[in-house]
Formats: sequence, structure tokens, C-alpha cells
Amino acid sequence: MKLGSSKQTVSTSAYKLKPEYTDLFSNYFNKMNPQCILTFHRRRLRGKDQGENVAFLKAYANCKRKDCTAHYVFTVRSEPLDEDNVPVTVK
Repeated sequence: MKLGSSKQTVSTSAYKLKPEYTDLFSNYFNKMNPQCILTFHRRRLRGKDQGENVAFLKAYANCKRKDCTAHYVFTVRSEPLDEDNVPVTVK
């Protein structure tokens, strides 16, 4: 997934996500699965003191359609570099 510059998505000095990351994930996800409408309810961002074996980002989402019980976890293993294609695993 091309998330664009990490500066658009993450403030690396403080490791705080900017709100656009959910839009980027949702827009890309909806191209593959237009039936689900995602609502993000939780995220975990790796702390500066944690090692590389911890995922950089995990974002948790549910489908908000009443007839759907799907839950998704978006995982970015390592910190994105500027203009990187960022591999995102969705389970």
C-alpha cells in the first residue's frame, strides 16, 4: 500500500499518528472489500523504547454495518520511510 510520505501519516519525533491514517487504510481496503464500512476503534503504536520485534503499528477496525460482524487488524511491521510502499497486513 502506498501510504505516501511517513511525514503525512506519522510524526516520528513523538510517534503520534495523524488522523489521516484511518482514511488511507479505509480507502485502500474499500477497493478490495467494498461491502464493509470500517470504523477504527483502537490502535497501538510502538514506543521509542520498544525493540524492532514489536510491530510499528496495529490498528483495529470493525465493520459498522449492522448485519456484519467482521473485525480487522491492520499491521505495519516496521516504521515507514519517506515515499515508501508500506506493507500492511490485514487479518
